[in-house]
Amino acid sequence: MRNRYLDPAYTIIEKLGGLQNAAEAADVTESRVCRWRLPKGKRGGTDGLIPSRHHQKLLDWAAKHKKDLDPTDFFVTGKRGRDSPRPKPGVQRSGLAA
Repeated sequence: MRNRYLDPAYTIIEKLGGLQNAAEAADVTESRVCRWRLPKGKRGGTDGLIPSRHHQKLLDWAAKHKKDLDPTDFFVTGKRGRDSPRPKPGVQRSGLAA
């Protein structure tokens, strides 16, 4: 069975350039960063959510290293699996205000 990583953690880690960079940015181990992408109850997973205490460190590191990371990247939108389709910018989804 293949692993299924969850967003927004998966996307943020990719934007930072991988586990090693994300771990350096947050000042945690790579195994801790890896768990951010896993479902809750699976080896200490956080259900795709990065703990808020790390957000500013990740944003600061991204700015310093010219990585495209925005505060809105930390919010969950729609389906959370990495294989889920991403909405196109500017396209309003039903039930959500612009």
